[in-house]
Amino acid sequence: MVGKVISASSFSGTVGYVMKEESRILEAEGIMPPEVKDMVQDFKDQTLLNPRLKNNVGHISLSFSPKDAPRMTDALMTQIAKEYMQKMGITDTQYLLVRHLDQPHPHCHLVYNRVGNNGQTISDRNIKIRRTAGAVARTRQNQIRNPRCDQRLSTQMQELERVGR
Repeated sequence: MVGKVISASSFSGTVGYVMKEESRILEAEGIMPPEVKDMVQDFKDQTLLNPRLKNNVGHISLSFSPKDAPRMTDALMTQIAKEYMQKMGITDTQYLLVRHLDQPHPHCHLVYNRVGNNGQTISDRNIKIRRTAGAVARTRQNQIRNPRCDQRLSTQMQELERVGR
């Protein structure tokens, strides 16, 4: 599994992208699917709890090997994504998890609000380092193939320990 952090500046653009034709919602928390405009408004409403936070859109793509496609059910993908969110500290906030069906490799998109349910900020500090560690952990735990994760593991884990998360 590879977790890719994607820069996002608006909920409308991000939710609009992930809700394209060849997709299906795996899970949603704190928002009301399936209408894009309703989900966007739900996300925006929660940002009012922390108006100082300017970059409040979180977007991560989780991609798996095409060789894992036969066993990558919606339930397994959802489980892996939720474990990944825990590892990344993405908790107590709104999110939308959507599976895309437009590529040969299984993948899903996680859109989340960086303003938590109680107004707290969901940190993106060192997220690119943390995402690698999270992906490696989920890959090994679920016996999913990803040689790139194994190649970088020792360097990334050392960096993660250095920055303290």
